Amino acid sequence: MSLWVMARLSGMTVGVQLVGLLHDAAEAYFRDLPRPIKHDPSMSFYREREENLKRLIFRWAGVLDDYMEFANIIKAVDAVALATERRDLMAPCRFRWGSIADVDAHDDKIVPSVSAVVSRMAFKYHFTRLRIAVEDRKGA
Repeated sequence: MSLWVMARLSGMTVGVQLVGLLHDAAEAYFRDLPRPIKHDPSMSFYREREENLKRLIFRWAGVLDDYMEFANIIKAVDAVALATERRDLMAPCRFRWGSIADVDAHDDKIVPSVSAVVSRMAFKYHFTRLRIAVEDRKGA
């Protein structure tokens, strides 16, 4: 969903787009927990550590300030992505997902249509493109 989130931020700065692409980067090191579990009050320690790692990654990528300024927008786009993913890719569930209970799914339907190899190539392409643009922004 990183590419999906990045694409929905295409009208924003390259820094914000790179944050969108990397918004789940901490999940490479921590497990990707289902949102209802991750947002349980007893999991605050997990969310804090994940947030700290996210900020470290964003600092490394040169976009921590973009994240700090636009975190609410990126989280809102991610919530729409999850609501859309839930509608289109997950089995029906009788439980409410509190964190996205009031979030409308995107009008576009998610249809898995590319292989993992193609997705990985697209991620690497956009990461490189955006990282170069962020570096150029710093040099300007």
